[in-house]
Amino acid sequence: MRIEKYCVSVAAISALCGMSLGIFMASHHDFALAPAHAHLNLLGWVSMALYGLWYRGAGIVRPRLAWAQAIVATLGFVIMVVSLGLVLATGKPDYEAAIGVGAVFTVLGMVLFLVQVVTDGSHVRLARPLPA
Repeated sequence: MRIEKYCVSVAAISALCGMSLGIFMASHHDFALAPAHAHLNLLGWVSMALYGLWYRGAGIVRPRLAWAQAIVATLGFVIMVVSLGLVLATGKPDYEAAIGVGAVFTVLGMVLFLVQVVTDGSHVRLARPLPA
């Protein structure tokens, strides 16, 4: 599977889960999980889609770094959203440490993405001459 397809697929799954959670909350008139819903949509849907679109447009200079970044980012938002949802649903702080672990993975995923972006090598590509 190509990295951009992976990222956009994870994004689409996240969007579907986020929409389902939103509909569930609305149908039950209980919005206690709204913070988890927001994190799922922003980190899962938006961030992963942007990663995939960037990888599609920029090309992959370092595929291993790209895959590491995508997997770390995926693990981060999944751990964070599930843990946050459990804390909000149960009212118990049992999963707060896991929220922190997810947050660290999420930030690390963004740092790895930043490394990809700022070191993509586009500055050394030769420009094509304009057609005459």
